[in-house]
Amino acid sequence: MRKYAVLMFPVMFPVLALLQSCGPTPDVAAVPLSVTNPAAELVTSPPQLYYGNLCPGDSIVRPAIVENIGKDDMAVTRVSVSGAGYSLVSKPALPAILKPGQKLKLSVRFQPGSVRLSAYTGALSIETTDPNNQGPTIPLSGLELPANLQVSPRQLDFGSVATFDSQTLTLSLRNNGACPAQVAGATFRGAQRDLFSTGDLPGDTLQPGDEFNLDVILNCDRSSPLDDSLRFLAPDGRSLGNTLLSGECL
Repeated sequence: MRKYAVLMFPVMFPVLALLQSCGPTPDVAAVPLSVTNPAAELVTSPPQLYYGNLCPGDSIVRPAIVENIGKDDMAVTRVSVSGAGYSLVSKPALPAILKPGQKLKLSVRFQPGSVRLSAYTGALSIETTDPNNQGPTIPLSGLELPANLQVSPRQLDFGSVATFDSQTLTLSLRNNGACPAQVAGATFRGAQRDLFSTGDLPGDTLQPGDEFNLDVILNCDRSSPLDDSLRFLAPDGRSLGNTLLSGECL
């Protein structure tokens, strides 16, 4: 037994020395950690604002509610709206201190300025003083529908007209869209555009399903082939449709 004890002593000694040099085990709970405070939290209702499809010139206002569902007060310091066509209806008094359970009511208007092929997008942003909770953002989305005016026929053929004679043909303008269409003007294009004129344009807006007949007059004061066009314009200058004009002044 004594021989066994002598052989183990050199092995145990370094182990004991190592344990003594390490000192006491540190207290893990005493290490400072950076964590997000769950006691204050803002949520929005609805989570996003969708405005659907609007007709040209229309606008719509939708409400949004910001609520403090946490256990501590939360200060809202800034409310902003981004994106073309969107605006805050009324700015709240800021900073707004929301106690637990309190709500802040906001309203955002969508009024697109021009027709786009893609949707209008934006955001309603809420900012707070809490560095761990910068506040929610509500996506905004909407679309403006273009006017759908059908010009029929797509080509008016005046045939052969003697010089100093005139001829009148009629075309129809029909609103096949879901929105009202207003014809603000008509313009002729082509080398012989000065030979053409039209009757009175529709004075009222064409509602969906409405149809209007329009006279197109050719006055031949010289001999020339005809290869021109007639284009109809919306109030903002956009083209609503066109028809080709063909024939010949003999």
